[in-house]
Amino acid sequence: MVTAANPSTVTVRFRGPGSRAAQLADLLRRERLEVRYTPPMEKRSIGTDVAVVLLYVADKVADETVGVSVDAVVRKVVASYKERFPEADVEIEEAEGDI
Repeated sequence: MVTAANPSTVTVRFRGPGSRAAQLADLLRRERLEVRYTPPMEKRSIGTDVAVVLLYVADKVADETVGVSVDAVVRKVVASYKERFPEADVEIEEAEGDI
């Protein structure tokens, strides 16, 4: 979602193991995007803990990505991530009023 407060920030909702959220953040950073999120607490237990993580993604180097929207890059990365991890629950949140 491109937020009203910051039109160049996209919100991505991730639901799954915390380590996978970190992988997604790393992929976004490789595209020269700034990613802010609070990593979930790691717990040592049997099975896989599921966390819901919101990642806030913004353009890190605006002048080097002229003509490329943050939203388009995020959509490309998320699609690639879902292809790699088909069970992944990752969504780009739409801004209120978007159709």
